[in-house]
Amino acid sequence: MKTNMLIIGAGRSGTTTLYEHLKSHPDICFSNAKEVPYFSIPDIYKRGESYYHSFFKPNNQKIIASSDTYLLIDKDAPKRISDYNPDMKIIIMLREPVERSYSSYVYAINNGHEKKTITFRDSYNNEKENIANPDIIKKNNFGHFYTGLYHKHVKYWMQFFPKENFLLIKTQDLKKDYNEVLIKVSKFLNIREIKSEIKIKTNEASGAKFMFLHKFLINRNSKLRKVLAKMFPNSLKEIVFNSGIIEKINKLNKKQTLYKPISKEDSVFVKNYFKEDLQLLKDELDITF
Repeated sequence: MKTNMLIIGAGRSGTTTLYEHLKSHPDICFSNAKEVPYFSIPDIYKRGESYYHSFFKPNNQKIIASSDTYLLIDKDAPKRISDYNPDMKIIIMLREPVERSYSSYVYAINNGHEKKTITFRDSYNNEKENIANPDIIKKNNFGHFYTGLYHKHVKYWMQFFPKENFLLIKTQDLKKDYNEVLIKVSKFLNIREIKSEIKIKTNEASGAKFMFLHKFLINRNSKLRKVLAKMFPNSLKEIVFNSGIIEKINKLNKKQTLYKPISKEDSVFVKNYFKEDLQLLKDELDITF
């Protein structure tokens, strides 16, 4: 058994919505946890394929799938995945980059990654230093703008997999007519047509009800987590991760939040940042927003 389909991002672009539509399809076995950062986090990758495969309980399904939104901007993961399965099918959700960058910033503020005193423009000025950090989690949490350089990231991935192994989906298309998008996904995966009647609200701003709990769940370097990790055997930790309880707690700990819309000045400023990449995206991959 090998995973043969991954949703790799972009974060804040509707990957959870797509997952909700796909997870109950009879031809798809999705990982017990929606996101398994096996290929993106080095110390998890070191645990080996048996650890990764423990997140899947296939029952003769054609597609074994998982998701990890750290992957799109990861420079090491494509080679790891290619070595694991050179025939991997890869789905990438692409949200209009200015909108996505601001959503990522708001999410970072609401979930304690960015300090509340940091403005959107401050986060831009700080980003170069933050994404230079080798920690992929930090790159993801602070790379509000860098992540939206879709042409740059997709073309890098295409050095490791042929173009036909990718399906690029615009978030706006999923919102507009999700059934049409699901037909495309079905054809891409060569499975029975995916039919879904569920109505899902996409990309609502959310924050943590209890910040200390949220930070404990997401911060792999917290002292408390390290102490607990030493106390419990890997087999027990594996059971906890596979139970889905962490995702359930995270979901219960979320609250919808209101936020101030992006200013016209910031919108114009950020559009200029993406201008060249968007032109290449149009010219080479025929994607426009």
